[in-house]
Amino acid sequence: MLSSRTKVSSYRSPILEPEEYADRFSSAVTNGSIALEIAIGYKLGLFGSLNEFTSPVSPTELAVSCKLKERYVREWLGCMSAAGFVSISSDDKYFIPEACKPHTESSKLASVLPQLAANTSSVLECFKEDGPK
Repeated sequence: MLSSRTKVSSYRSPILEPEEYADRFSSAVTNGSIALEIAIGYKLGLFGSLNEFTSPVSPTELAVSCKLKERYVREWLGCMSAAGFVSISSDDKYFIPEACKPHTESSKLASVLPQLAANTSSVLECFKEDGPK
């Protein structure tokens, strides 16, 4: 996807303007962090539990339903609401809109991200000239 700030030249790939490059790089890092938070939500059952509630819930209510610490659930809800995946009601309770709930179940691939991240150090070693083959 090319924007108006992208130069098309004789190179095999477009050369991005510095501002667009910075935007894309920053977005990739941010989206990677959000993806890991999504994986946490899958692994701990936070999305499943939120989907079962029929009205907005407090961090405490969600934590109790998942048998988790409220402080961490509150932080996770903050991340998910900042990313736009969890909504906040006028009385500061959290929910996933009914029409959006099916989409939280369709991206379970995110749950493998922690395993991929855990293998990063092994992959780093493979890159090295004297690393494993």
